Amino acid sequence: MNLSLFTLVCLKLQGSEPLCRHTPAISSQCKRQGIIVYSSRSLWLGHPNSASIRQVLVEPESSAYPPQSCPFGGCVYVPITAPSTPGTGLLEPAPTYPTSYRNPMSASADSIKIQDEKTALEFVVDHDETYKILWNVFYKSAWEYYTNITTENEEKMNRISKNLAGFDKEATRFAQMFEIQKFRNTTLRRQLTQIIERSGPYATNDSELVQKLKRSQSDIQQTYREAYFCLPRMNCLHQEGLEQIMRNSRDSEELMTVWEGWRHVTGSDIRKQFTNLTTYLNKAVQYNGHTDVADWWGKQHEMAYFRNEIARLFQELQPLYQEIHAYVRKRLLMLHGRDLFSRSGHIPAHLLGSLEGGNIHRIYNLLEPYPKAPKVNITKIMIEQNFNISLLYRLAEDFYVSLGLDPLTEEFWERSMFVRPTDRQVLCQPSAWDFGDGEDYRIKACTNIDEDDLEMTHREVGHIVYYQSYKKQPAIFRNGANPAFHDAFANLAALSINTQDHHQKIGFIGPTPEDREQDINYLLKLALEKVAVLPYAFAVDHWRWNVFRGLILPSDYNKEWWNNRCRYEGVSPPVARSSGDFDPAAHFYVTGSIPLIRHFISVILQFQWHEALCKTSGHQGDLHRCNIYGSKAAGKALRKALSLGSSQQWQNVMKILTGQRKLSMTPLLRFFKPLLLWLKDQNKEENIGWARSCPSIVPHLDIPSPMNHPHKYLRYFYVVPSME
Repeated sequence: MNLSLFTLVCLKLQGSEPLCRHTPAISSQCKRQGIIVYSSRSLWLGHPNSASIRQVLVEPESSAYPPQSCPFGGCVYVPITAPSTPGTGLLEPAPTYPTSYRNPMSASADSIKIQDEKTALEFVVDHDETYKILWNVFYKSAWEYYTNITTENEEKMNRISKNLAGFDKEATRFAQMFEIQKFRNTTLRRQLTQIIERSGPYATNDSELVQKLKRSQSDIQQTYREAYFCLPRMNCLHQEGLEQIMRNSRDSEELMTVWEGWRHVTGSDIRKQFTNLTTYLNKAVQYNGHTDVADWWGKQHEMAYFRNEIARLFQELQPLYQEIHAYVRKRLLMLHGRDLFSRSGHIPAHLLGSLEGGNIHRIYNLLEPYPKAPKVNITKIMIEQNFNISLLYRLAEDFYVSLGLDPLTEEFWERSMFVRPTDRQVLCQPSAWDFGDGEDYRIKACTNIDEDDLEMTHREVGHIVYYQSYKKQPAIFRNGANPAFHDAFANLAALSINTQDHHQKIGFIGPTPEDREQDINYLLKLALEKVAVLPYAFAVDHWRWNVFRGLILPSDYNKEWWNNRCRYEGVSPPVARSSGDFDPAAHFYVTGSIPLIRHFISVILQFQWHEALCKTSGHQGDLHRCNIYGSKAAGKALRKALSLGSSQQWQNVMKILTGQRKLSMTPLLRFFKPLLLWLKDQNKEENIGWARSCPSIVPHLDIPSPMNHPHKYLRYFYVVPSME
């Protein structure tokens, strides 16, 4: 059997004979024929007439040659024989087969197992070339849509996305034909494995299941996106407007109304859909050999005993988090009064600055230790120095170039969207884009001249620098070493650029003496952003792991949700919850099926790398004052590690940066050691920690239907049923 896969072709639309050529000639041929080629594959699989079928995905510029139905969508089937002249790539027409002829690849991949490594290598090379073209075409269509939101652009993006998904699905089926574990070439094994895993739950051959899965995900996300709650004597607000109230309001009754109202309008509609989605996802990932979604998520991180490792890291965090929790509880109790707080030690979730409760840094202004300590107003300084948007990105680029990493490409500066256009609708959420050709990288953002966006530009440019670093890797390896690596590196710069030393080096401030109160303010603000969110991430995904593993019944979803949050976060519901509620639906990461544990790991990596690179750069003293800007030694280690992409296990990449192969919470704890000592002193009179179970008595608010507009609140105490 001779197998050659994913060879690009061009079809001649005029005349009776199809013209097929390999990759080198495709561009000019297709341009002359007026065809856009998205992907294809060629199969030299023996069948009764010793011929084969080449499936070609094309989109003619006219309807003169309408595509027929096939797994890629928009394909035509072209019968061919083997090349008449070896090495030329020219293919002669084969006999025409009846329409009832069955494509050999429609058979189960389990029925064909190939042990020849040379054949597998040809497959991954062909796959790589095709995927890069598909990648480029899809991201260009997505860019057109998100920078110019129109129905036409959305339809085009969705059509190409469907084609790419079909390609990935077929690639998975091909890769599964090989006896991967018997191959000696470890890189080849890794490439084939990642090709198989890329389609995730959509690799299954059960088209009905895929449709149910997509419909369920779409319905849940649409319900979340369109949900709104109507406040008394106020407009009805969607999630974004309600978040503003949670962040800025100091009225505990208003906060409670919004908190419960949001859960009222999301939970009831999403509960059944989530139960179905869980079933569909678990069944779908079994196609690639995973037990369930929890197993699939864990294997993405390539860690033995993954959940045990995460639990170990969480335990290492407890001494610091419990002190932060006690300090936050004390300050909020002083602001809102003792009546809202139970004796169990938990903090009511509606007082934490967001609908979800995992973003405590949003209320830092209520918790600031030393309001009168010196402050560096970065926004004011940039405005006084006549900063423009381009200079903001140049400053970010300079940080990475100072380490010896590559500057941004000309295409980046020509094609990025840095400001909101005035002539069209766009999506302003900042994002970094890799178009797969090794040159075209872009950022999409509606940038402002302020301190927040100074950090944002460094983060998004960090993603671009990572893209550029692994551009020479095969397409399948152009990614972070594990799902947490990209965010870890992108956020790494923030630990340097917010130091006093960096502000001096880039000319924001002059020589300034160190100030302990200023340091404590900075460390607490950073801890609320980085540390306080980790128990939230752990609690949410610990709950989801147990849901996916079938350890929590749908009737117990809400009870176990709060059991997890009360136990691991020390956060409790401010009003009575029941089995009829479904509070997970109020959380974006749950409705979006986005694992939070990757954020948990990325924060740990960020501080591990920072400590190691500070040591490499020769820094001495407190870690929170370290600035790696200008350190070529740190940049050399980063270049070597980042250039590997996902071609090796993340532990190998980790060792290049830190000399260690395991995750450790110790560097993070060392970074925040001055804060921990200060917190212990502040909390001397406080009870540290909280009860494992949720409080049995909580304030309750009898909220109305979201479509009504009552003129008063009704408050009373309600005994929560036992959660044992």
